[in-house]
Amino acid sequence: LFDIIFCDVDKEQYPEVYELLRRHLRVGGAFVIDNLLWGGDVADPDNDEESTLGIRAYTERMWESPEFLSSLLPIRDGVGLSVRTR
Repeated sequence: LFDIIFCDVDKEQYPEVYELLRRHLRVGGAFVIDNLLWGGDVADPDNDEESTLGIRAYTERMWESPEFLSSLLPIRDGVGLSVRTR
């Protein structure tokens, strides 16, 4: 199990990453993911590009997950920080 995982894969793969990280991150470990603001595209309801949809789907899963305490840091293009709590 890992103490920290950093992710910056193709954005359409972000939802798949959630399933992988759950199994490989220890309780108390941190998951850091880049580009969650995606230049503001995630807030544009008319943007349905695959990469934007992938970021939105990942973000929704992380906010809804009872296994993680998550935050979005407004650094550069948005950095997600999630700590596994159970």
